[in-house]
Amino acid sequence: MKRNRKIRVVSEKFIPYNQPVITTKDKRAVLRVLSSDWIAGNGETVEEFEASIAAYTGYKHAIAVNSATSGLFVAYSVVFPYIGIPKGQPLSMPANTFVATANMALAAGYAVKLVDTDEDGVLRDRITHVSVTYSGNPEPQGIVGDDAHYVMRSMAHRSQLVSVLSTHAIKPITTGEGGVILTNDSVLHERMRKLVDHGRSKDGFGFGYNFRMPAINAALGISQLAAMDENLETRKAIASMYHVRLQDTPIKHPEWSDDHCWHLYPIRVENQAVRDKLRQFLFDNNIGTQVNYTSLDTYGHLGESEYQQNAREYARYSLSIPMSAAMSQDEAQYVIDTIKEFYDA
Repeated sequence: MKRNRKIRVVSEKFIPYNQPVITTKDKRAVLRVLSSDWIAGNGETVEEFEASIAAYTGYKHAIAVNSATSGLFVAYSVVFPYIGIPKGQPLSMPANTFVATANMALAAGYAVKLVDTDEDGVLRDRITHVSVTYSGNPEPQGIVGDDAHYVMRSMAHRSQLVSVLSTHAIKPITTGEGGVILTNDSVLHERMRKLVDHGRSKDGFGFGYNFRMPAINAALGISQLAAMDENLETRKAIASMYHVRLQDTPIKHPEWSDDHCWHLYPIRVENQAVRDKLRQFLFDNNIGTQVNYTSLDTYGHLGESEYQQNAREYARYSLSIPMSAAMSQDEAQYVIDTIKEFYDA
């Protein structure tokens, strides 16, 4: 039996699936650097950002870079030779991730071995060379953590030798574009720092790249980090609303965890046809969504791989509904009501 239909006003404002929170304090922080005598990479502002995010996450060392992609390349290039894995060997990683996770393994001289995920797109209880905290879920284990979807206070207790964060525009902390390499290993820190900055050392320059984060971006990161706890509570509150108020629909929710940073809120539906109809219905009602991701085994440039059944099915059945610290609870309720209306119909 259908519920009694209520008249619902379509939102006049489009609700994106994810968006940054940029405050007046953020803008002032960037303007102060623009008015200073140093806006390039390195310098006091970048050092302050590195010290701040290291302290927040609990790591000893942080290296700010111009993207998480370059951060992964540096981590792969340094960490795996350091622990005795020669180039040319395959690096194992979950099949459900962004293509950069695998592309940077190829760029660093390694092959790629994909590992199928659990049904909800997360890889649990299996240690891989590269782990992925998909959507902000903290469970995966690995040697290098692709933590582009993750940042939490005191996260350094996990097993990774190196964690690579993303500070892209829609991540929990943004610098516009950028990333951070985190480690507790002083030798790894020194080697990765050199590779990021032209091979620079006290003896001069050696082989390296220019992957440095500019001071302008770092200034935004410092300001963003100060609001991280508040923004995380907003995300958790919205996630809790989705968890509780969508229980009477057929959708499957991501697993709840207090350590989840809720970068995304990916739901699963019955099949691809329903997913695509729901996505169109939400769009018609001014609600944005996203499909994250296509299973990596569908990309031919990575070489031959085993059929990744769970990862492929997850890609067909999943949909990320709006989740950001910029959302209001009224907007979250509108998303909930619209999903319920879809299933009522």
